[in-house]
Amino acid sequence: MAKHITDSFIKSLKPKDKRYDVSIDSGLRLRISSSGLKTWLYRYTINKRTRTMSLGNYPSVSISKARSLQGEARISHKQSIDLLDEKKTPLKRLKNWQMIFTQNT
Repeated sequence: MAKHITDSFIKSLKPKDKRYDVSIDSGLRLRISSSGLKTWLYRYTINKRTRTMSLGNYPSVSISKARSLQGEARISHKQSIDLLDEKKTPLKRLKNWQMIFTQNT
């Protein structure tokens, strides 16, 4: 179940000596670095590998936008598409989308 997270809660998270993560939702985390930078992360497992994908920095990426990006990434990874691999190879991404399209038609 999703936690109700507010801007004031996020602003209250202060940096510590070492970076730390705050779990927001299933797979959605907010990492607070020792410098105070707050980064949205989506953590997931695919092919028995745990992966962590950055969704952007707070406040540039709002809470609702981070949840939206997490939802899009979750849909892809449930279709066995690893978006971290996709970022590396645009041609592979095109082939995967073509394969999905031809399966659905």
